[in-house]
Amino acid sequence: MHRTQGLPSPSSTCAARTVCPSASRQRPPTPAHRGRGLPIKATDIQAITDFCVKEKMDFVVVAPDDPLCLGLVDLLREKGIPAFGPDKKAAIIEGSKVFAK
Repeated sequence: MHRTQGLPSPSSTCAARTVCPSASRQRPPTPAHRGRGLPIKATDIQAITDFCVKEKMDFVVVAPDDPLCLGLVDLLREKGIPAFGPDKKAAIIEGSKVFAK
């Protein structure tokens, strides 16, 4: 594996950790994920952020649209956790068809 320029190098536990907040349109993680599901709604961005801080996450990929539009990426970055995804202002353009028109 090579390090992708601009991204933090993976920790020894990074490849083994997947966290999936519960949401009606998401399936629970399978054994292939090597992670665990959490009883946190995808829209509860404060609880997700608190969990990421507590677990000392190295890097977070944010999806689906709801937490993006609520500003999860912004909140994670405020806490010093690198996150992949658009900030709240950019996510609203994509997530809201009314706003985009």
